Amino acid sequence: MIASTDAVHYGDEGWSGRNFALCVVDADGYAKALAHEHRIIADCFDGALSPQRIERFTRFMLSEHDHREYK
Repeated sequence: MIASTDAVHYGDEGWSGRNFALCVVDADGYAKALAHEHRIIADCFDGALSPQRIERFTRFMLSEHDHREYK
């Protein structure tokens, strides 16, 4: 799965103690999480796939210091 498109995976429970809550967990936070995911899709996947778009996607998803670690 590339992105949930519904932001329900953001949070701090069930992720081995890691906090993936980019936004607060209320209606406004949910809207911000959706906007974040729509930006990822638009910036990385709208149009022709290219090495630059793939690199951009990895910058959204992976740690700068360890490509095996999710942000």
